[in-house]
Amino acid sequence: MSTMTLTENELTRRSRLTLLALTALFLAAMDATVVGTLIPVFRHEFDQPQEFPWLMSGFILAAVLAMPLSGLLADRMGLKRVIIGSLALFMAGSVVVAMAPDMRSLIGGRVLQGVGSGGITVLVYTLIGGLYGPEERGRMQGLLSAVWGLAAIAGPVIGAAVHTWIDWHWVFWANVPLISVLILAAALLMPEEDLQPSVSGFDLAGFTGFCALASGVLLWLMAPDGPGDDMIRMGYAGVTLTGVLLVAQSLWRRRERAFLAVEFFRERSFVAVMISILLSAAILYACVTLLPVYMVEVLGRSLVDAGGVVLAASLGWVVGATVCGNLVNRLGTRNCTMLGFLLLLAGAGLLLAPGLNTLFAVLLLAQVSVGVGIGFVATATLILAQNRTRPQRLGQVTAAVQVFRQLGAAVGINALGALFISGSSAGAEAQALQMSFAVLGACALAGLLSALLIRDPRKASGQEVSQ
Repeated sequence: MSTMTLTENELTRRSRLTLLALTALFLAAMDATVVGTLIPVFRHEFDQPQEFPWLMSGFILAAVLAMPLSGLLADRMGLKRVIIGSLALFMAGSVVVAMAPDMRSLIGGRVLQGVGSGGITVLVYTLIGGLYGPEERGRMQGLLSAVWGLAAIAGPVIGAAVHTWIDWHWVFWANVPLISVLILAAALLMPEEDLQPSVSGFDLAGFTGFCALASGVLLWLMAPDGPGDDMIRMGYAGVTLTGVLLVAQSLWRRRERAFLAVEFFRERSFVAVMISILLSAAILYACVTLLPVYMVEVLGRSLVDAGGVVLAASLGWVVGATVCGNLVNRLGTRNCTMLGFLLLLAGAGLLLAPGLNTLFAVLLLAQVSVGVGIGFVATATLILAQNRTRPQRLGQVTAAVQVFRQLGAAVGINALGALFISGSSAGAEAQALQMSFAVLGACALAGLLSALLIRDPRKASGQEVSQ
């Protein structure tokens, strides 16, 4: 949608819808980093502290499963209905978290929040992708990524401040009136759509397979590692393999009717985008989940210091997303993605530096580098995916981008969380963290190599859109 062809009333309506989208995304994104900062508090307050990774990965897994379904439903039922439903689910989850009496209730509320957040995220990106044409998407997707970063900056500050001055429960109670206003605004501002979906029918086998794949991987990573637990791990591995087979069958037989966007499995650039998103998200979210716990419980730093590390990554994301959004048309998505992975590799290298990775200033610098890197990778890969797909496939392709990001985050949190927990039980927390940082560095290097596979014209603009 070009600005030159819009009337004054249409521009006003587009601005209001953009404000609605940015606000909804801000609230959904902020809750992720609020919890990241509060994890040491939850570990102290509730029983079963070893289950803390599920506070993040349970939220993310639910979002992962909700995202492609939300994109598919939006293409068939319309954005308005699905985004209002997603907002309502997010609000309900916030109430459950605020009232949780124990760790598992807390995790359950986070899962419900994740379902709503997944829908909000993908539908906001889809809404913006529909409101703005290819020539404006670079700027707008950079703005959306900056909102993610701003929310991540606000999250640690708000979480630490509210817990210190009032009580952490009010972080989640505050969502109720705010989300209520957004639901009302969406009902009034968003028009009913004249839907013309390109395909019909719901891919139940593909959806079931994806659920099995994602759940099996995460459960396998967090499975107990004691005597007699081999059968449990084998069971989770069987669930994962079943999911892989169902997803592969769905993609082969249904193609564009498949639950996951088939583009990411048949074109080289899309495959590279998928790999880049998975790896970059694993690096970022593993860092912002594990470092606060390490700083508070191992280094003896304060909750404010731990929040400062998360804030540094978030600020870096804002800067990276904003700069990338302005440069991507000149540098191209491949170069921007490679630059992002170089920054991620530099951040992991600082975290590995012997004798330096206990210094607060070094941890801050490393997280800024990681944040700027994810800002570049996230923005460039999303622009490439959206600009290379047909308008009627925009919802499903956008959903797939968000799915891969959340799946990478969940796998990164659970994999390195399991490594950290194992090291903690053996009294070797520092060594476990060193190993985790080495894994993150390897992921950054693999992502840099995957970015070389991207076929990218000098400009990521309208000429890339498939006609």
